[in-house]
Amino acid sequence: MVNFIKRLFRESEDTQWIGQVAEIKRQFDDINLGVQNAVMRESVEAQIGALGKASVELPGLLRKLEAFPSLKSKRGQEYLAYFREGLTDYLIACQYYMKGLEDDNQMAIVHAAEHMKEAVKMMKKAQKITFGK
Repeated sequence: MVNFIKRLFRESEDTQWIGQVAEIKRQFDDINLGVQNAVMRESVEAQIGALGKASVELPGLLRKLEAFPSLKSKRGQEYLAYFREGLTDYLIACQYYMKGLEDDNQMAIVHAAEHMKEAVKMMKKAQKITFGK
């Protein structure tokens, strides 16, 4: 994971942030895996638990991203902007989905799906910057 992030920052003075970006991405991947596993395989209570955990942990990751200084490389700036926006939409999706499950609220689940779609779109844009795909 660090290698793909190194490609973003190698031409600039932003190399000091490589480890921090990679760690935030790894933490998000762990959260995402927990949510996916719960949603696909677990009871409603376990799903609510995984979504609640994500709703508590994601704001901390967003705060870490917000604390980054203005990066010098355009690719690094774009990656962080898309990644931040994707994390924000993912957080909102988790919150709506949890509310939908707790309250049996179909409209909240629709909103969750809309935000998850945006989160995936932003994460794909960030991935395209790193991998060119």
